[in-house]
Amino acid sequence: MQQVGFVCEYDESHALFTSRFNRSPYLEAHHLIPLRMENSFSFKLDIIDNPTCLCPFCHKAVHHASEDFARAILIRLSEKTKIAEKFNLTKNEIFSLYAVEEID
Repeated sequence: MQQVGFVCEYDESHALFTSRFNRSPYLEAHHLIPLRMENSFSFKLDIIDNPTCLCPFCHKAVHHASEDFARAILIRLSEKTKIAEKFNLTKNEIFSLYAVEEID
């Protein structure tokens, strides 16, 4: 979390509260490619490029918000982490991990 400067990786302007446990801005770790999907890939998912830091609002939104908002978060995170490029995953393949794929 300190590596990203204690900011939400989707939107750096999001307000964070201070954790009473470590006195740092509170962020949540989010794996862009969910660890539960590891058996679907021929590579390890618990690597330095996969986790991102999100404020609690964005972390819940990526899992529960409208498809459009979830996609916006996923696009920004995949651009920042480069994990989609690294493993040759399309934008829609990332979306499908969250059931927000674009249907033609």
